[in-house]
Amino acid sequence: MRVWLVFLWLLALAARAVAAPEPPPPQDFAGAQYIDGSGCVFARAGDNWAPRLDRQGAPVCGFPPTLSQRGLNLDAAPRPTVEDRLFEQFSQGLRDGEFTADPRQRQELHDPGLPDRQDPLTRNLQTAIARQEALRAAMSGARENSDLCNLLGYHSDPSDQPALGGDVTFGLCPGMRADPPRAILTEGARLDRVKVAAAEPVDDEAQTEAATPAASPGIAAPVARPAAGTSPDKGKRSAQAAPAARRPVPAVPDVEMIPANARYVQVGLYPDQASAEIIARRLIARGYPAGLARRDGYAPDVRAVLAGPFEDRGRLVRALNDLRRQGYDRAVAR
Repeated sequence: MRVWLVFLWLLALAARAVAAPEPPPPQDFAGAQYIDGSGCVFARAGDNWAPRLDRQGAPVCGFPPTLSQRGLNLDAAPRPTVEDRLFEQFSQGLRDGEFTADPRQRQELHDPGLPDRQDPLTRNLQTAIARQEALRAAMSGARENSDLCNLLGYHSDPSDQPALGGDVTFGLCPGMRADPPRAILTEGARLDRVKVAAAEPVDDEAQTEAATPAASPGIAAPVARPAAGTSPDKGKRSAQAAPAARRPVPAVPDVEMIPANARYVQVGLYPDQASAEIIARRLIARGYPAGLARRDGYAPDVRAVLAGPFEDRGRLVRALNDLRRQGYDRAVAR
């Protein structure tokens, strides 16, 4: 009998232990269901908690506790960063002053730069460009047609000034040029007609004495006497009051004037195009750029042969003098 009493008392203790969750939920827990630390599910029954049973009457267990999901410590230390982990990893086993006790001085390393692999031609490219004209003249002097260029009147010239009329050899004599023609026309000074007209007047008596031949030494010159009834003083005053004659105005020399906008030299007008082309070829052979043009007021077949255009007035004058010296007397600036 005593054995049964002890057995019943143990069952009551076990049922009471199972009926209370362990650990109990906190006082401010407001949920309707709670899972204790052993994973058993309890339902709220007023102020107490009753275990939830399955169909066989056994408590439902095997779930994660509620405090593992809701009772997290919000004041926990933050997760370590990558820098902190690296510092901890590399600082293990270090001694004090290990990085600051190196007696050697710090060595500064510089960028070695790219190796200079340029060939001499690339390094001296700027020098070669600056001496292009001199090199071209030196290289052209060894050509096989140098004798022909000398016979044509060309000689080596390293200057960069363009040739008169352009290079009419079309590369046959590069770096060479012919001597410019000598100037036979000079620009004269204009004679101011106003200043000549306002020059000092000369008396008729002085002009008459200068124009009359001198008398022989043995013959005395007749003395002019005043007319009867006229006093000598009155005649002298009348002679002084006579209007004085002016000096004769000298003829103004015929100076050729070249228009300011002239750029061509018109060699002449020819009756047909064939004759004009012959003259144009002669001009080209002499080194001048030439062309044909029509003139208003002439027959349709008449052609004017023009040499040019020339860049400045000096070259135009030199070309005009040279063409006139070659026999083109009717050459004019246009």
